[in-house]
Amino acid sequence: MDKPSSSSPKKKKTRGVTSLLRFIAKLPDGEKYQIDFDPDTFQPIGQYAAKFKSYLSFIARSKISINEKQWKKISDKLKDVIWDDITCKFTCPTDKEFRKHWFVYMGERLKQFKTLLSNVYIFGKGDKHGNTTPFEKYKFIKEEDWDLFVQTRQKEDFQEKRLKGKTHASKNIHPHILSRGGYEKLRATVMEERRKKVIEEAKGDESLMVDPPELKRYEAWLMARQKPSGNFTSEATNLVASKIGELVEKNTQGTIVFEGRDDILTVALGINEHPGRIRTAPRGVGFKKFYGKSSRSTLGGVSQDDLLAHLQALEQKMNIDFQHKLQKHLQQQRTELQQQMQKEMQEERAQIQQGMKLLQQMQLELRSERPKEMFIKEVCVTGYN
Repeated sequence: MDKPSSSSPKKKKTRGVTSLLRFIAKLPDGEKYQIDFDPDTFQPIGQYAAKFKSYLSFIARSKISINEKQWKKISDKLKDVIWDDITCKFTCPTDKEFRKHWFVYMGERLKQFKTLLSNVYIFGKGDKHGNTTPFEKYKFIKEEDWDLFVQTRQKEDFQEKRLKGKTHASKNIHPHILSRGGYEKLRATVMEERRKKVIEEAKGDESLMVDPPELKRYEAWLMARQKPSGNFTSEATNLVASKIGELVEKNTQGTIVFEGRDDILTVALGINEHPGRIRTAPRGVGFKKFYGKSSRSTLGGVSQDDLLAHLQALEQKMNIDFQHKLQKHLQQQRTELQQQMQKEMQEERAQIQQGMKLLQQMQLELRSERPKEMFIKEVCVTGYN
């Protein structure tokens, strides 16, 4: 009997949904995975934090139809069933705000999943395995639901909505390169590296083993937009990074003091935070949770250098926006001018061709009349003599 070829492809390790379901299946009956949550942000903490979020995403995709337009229209009965499923596997607080927070998260994941399906299987060329439908990868999607989903996404009203979304996304001049763990994963990774560095530098001396400095907001924002090469994701981000460097230096020297909402990142960007969300903070964290009730400050309460830095950052952003609009306007004018010049050249070419035809016609007429004129001249000369 022939031995199997050494070049036979190895079986790949399972990932994604398969791995997650095996993780859940290992849980003995009646037991739960123990998770702690931040009381202010409701973010999971500890060993099973990532699994918790992954499971919620899976439940949202598998238990709710892809044709459900809005999360708020899902029946309370179905929401109760979903929440019971989650709380049977993970320890969760019982208050309503906690449940509301994670239902919002699940609604966002469902919306993101539907966008993925559209981009890959409807408007794209299929997945990396050559599948043009999602049935092979997502067993919970029924064929009749998929057919209806495709019809809905191909309608004119959705096409207009999709185009509007793409236009809005194109205006993002500071794209990040975070993984699905977001800023929470970035912060945890950086802090773990800093703790290891403290331990290494202490060399066993407990008096030197102090807590590492927390990751500042502007540091997290920059790290989320810095490539492995060290370059930033856009020229606009590079300008903001330079501005942050200047502000950090002034703050270290004591010439600028940043307070409350007008911190280094806000001043460097020249854009105030949105009331409902804070850059680099978990979703659902507003001003009060992030800055505290008494931390509100105004530009009038900071130094003149601080105000100047804020105005300079705002001016910088306005210049970037102006340059973008100017380039777009000049490109449009250039295109229109080229079209006008082509039109005028075509008209001039037509006029030249018409003139050449008239000239040729006149030359023919002159040639036909010339012998007659010569004959008349000859007769006149002979008769005179």
